[in-house]
Amino acid sequence: MEDRTPLSRRKFLQLASLTAFSALSPRLPQPASARPNFLIVVFDAWSAPHLGMFGYPRQTMPLLESLSDRAIVYHRHYAAGPWTIPGAASLLTGTYPWTHRAFSAEQMQLAHPKHNLFRALAQGGYTTNAATHNIFADEFLTQIHQDIHLRPAFTDLFLPTRLPFPKLFPRDLEASALAQIRAFWNNENVNSALFLGELLKARAQADLSRIDARYSAEFPGGVPAIPVLDLRFLLEDGINHLLRTTASLSAPYVSYYHFYPPHQPYNTRREFAGLFRRDGIEFPEKPLSISNEGHTQEEMDKARRAYDEFLGYVDAEFYRLYRAMESAGQLEDTWLVLTSDHGELFERGNIGHETPMGYEDGVRVPLFIFPPGQHARQDVTAPTSAVDLLPTLMHLAGQPLPDWSEGRVLPPFDPQPPPPDRPVFVFHPANARARQPIRQGSATIVQGSYKFVHTFGLPEQRASGPHTELFDLATDPDELVNLYSPGDPLAAAMLAALTKRIQQADTPYL
Repeated sequence: MEDRTPLSRRKFLQLASLTAFSALSPRLPQPASARPNFLIVVFDAWSAPHLGMFGYPRQTMPLLESLSDRAIVYHRHYAAGPWTIPGAASLLTGTYPWTHRAFSAEQMQLAHPKHNLFRALAQGGYTTNAATHNIFADEFLTQIHQDIHLRPAFTDLFLPTRLPFPKLFPRDLEASALAQIRAFWNNENVNSALFLGELLKARAQADLSRIDARYSAEFPGGVPAIPVLDLRFLLEDGINHLLRTTASLSAPYVSYYHFYPPHQPYNTRREFAGLFRRDGIEFPEKPLSISNEGHTQEEMDKARRAYDEFLGYVDAEFYRLYRAMESAGQLEDTWLVLTSDHGELFERGNIGHETPMGYEDGVRVPLFIFPPGQHARQDVTAPTSAVDLLPTLMHLAGQPLPDWSEGRVLPPFDPQPPPPDRPVFVFHPANARARQPIRQGSATIVQGSYKFVHTFGLPEQRASGPHTELFDLATDPDELVNLYSPGDPLAAAMLAALTKRIQQADTPYL
């Protein structure tokens, strides 16, 4: 059995490399090629405005900042959606949510599953590999599994328990979650076996209690977890899995790892717990959004602090990953991409990412690209989008860009730099129907220094109608002054651009 005794941070940082993974399936392609490898690391719910290097008053990730002199740093990079389903699907497909049509937990079927990053690169001879902690991201990997050569079981990234449901439904985690809820708690008046639920619950609870006790000193707030599945994990194990796997992949490869932290619950490691408890930093109170959860400023500040301390854990583990790959020589031919699927809000009555509103903390995400051999930082301040990642990797691989991608090659790689007024979009489909024209949602356009947010058709808007906001981020980075007026020509042009894009995407569903 693998030794999972917690190790000190110092010992982790001293690790140089890890043993190779077991031999891969013989069906994997093994082309001889000098083309680069790509490693994409996604940290879920990671907000760019929470980084000190972007002006945040707390130094949440100093180790990442120390590595930034080897990276291309994107200061105004936007997720395509403000939560996992629209955001992760856009990362994987290079298309906006109104095109891929993955709208909600009940509507996750990609409209064009063959339009994905793995297939696009595999057609050029790339080995493909993917793993995730997130059940929604795993559903997308299931839909495109034929394009992924190596994909571990979902439970491989978690601490072992005798929970039967993830094992019974390894490729349908929503069914697993539903089975678990119904067997353990008999919700929704669903009848379960007389004693089965209690027996399974007792056995599972014994395993979870054992895990919690074992790691209580290392994680005083609780072991990192996926609450709906009652699964516990250590980010250390996920990083170790990544290192073992990538060391064994046939080049050229694209490897995609989507980790859960810093997503809720914000259970950080011991050395970061309480790090910002008495720092005296106060954050501005902002007006409630039209879609808010009613949290008080005290509740939001407390959650923000826990989130910021959780970022320290992410920081340490990414630093360990980078140094281990560097020591093993793996970064000499590998482009390392670090980003997120969406951000996280602690303002306007909201905690997390349930609101459809496109405020900066919820939709502006980090993007760091570490090219092989780079030792001078480059900063990109033009607005960029998650849909730009796929065409950029295709360009770097020397392959033709797919005509279905809605992104463009990121600067500084694009031989034709984007125009200064290039728009990027964020879309939250709310409760829109995936196979019908979009009649509700929140659409955001960022163009130059301006951000335009148009929310329409929500149930709470039946009486008031659409809600529109316009901010000048250059003079108002906290988005406190709504400049919108119906007769403003800039606002009218941005609304027309949003409406046109949505109408074009709706054409197949009219």
